[in-house]
Amino acid sequence: MTPADEWATTDDPQRLLALASEAFTLTAARLFAAGYFRHRHEHHDPLPKSPLAWLDEYERLALEGATGSAWDKLRQRTPRGRAYAVHTLAPYFCPECTAVDLNFNLPTLYCGHAVMAASHAAGPPPADVHPGHEWHRRFQAAYFAAIRPAVELIRCVILNPLRDVSFDDSWRTSTAVGLAQTMFDARAFDAMPILADALQDAGCEDADVLNHCRLDETHTRGCWVVEGGLNRAN
Repeated sequence: MTPADEWATTDDPQRLLALASEAFTLTAARLFAAGYFRHRHEHHDPLPKSPLAWLDEYERLALEGATGSAWDKLRQRTPRGRAYAVHTLAPYFCPECTAVDLNFNLPTLYCGHAVMAASHAAGPPPADVHPGHEWHRRFQAAYFAAIRPAVELIRCVILNPLRDVSFDDSWRTSTAVGLAQTMFDARAFDAMPILADALQDAGCEDADVLNHCRLDETHTRGCWVVEGGLNRAN
């Protein structure tokens, strides 16, 4: 299997970060962090109005590529409290973050949650647990199910760095652009397969673009296909 194919198939977010290398920019990290945090709370613990509004602003600044002063102002307004813990996004404020920092910091968003979910699903380990034990298999299955949204969101905000994909202007028909803009505005990506059809009708035959739209995976603002359709780049 080539690294380019591994990007599309791996279930390990750490492997994706290694494959992404320099393609995983600070902007991409911020978009991933916002998308993952929002997804986790929508499915497990809905955010109150105040931290949700704060998260909306965080996401807006990330999409705009905002600089230090804007992030400083947002940081000062960070809601505190374990109930929503948006302060855990703090590492992704810093403009001086390097790829090494991001590879170290990003797993703090999803690994702990996945371990807790797997522990709850598998129950207490028996005294004789060992690799290959039924409990161990249950734990692993639950862990990878819980961490799956992180894998999908990394692939959502970053185009496969090992492929050469570029959007042709002719693909940006009024239908395709309208669909992309509607999904972006509503943060609702159910129409991704319809976007694939619109792009294909416009002449797109790129498998990476079409598959990204048609796979049943998690999406967020900053999705590389939607941004490409809107003639923007992360």
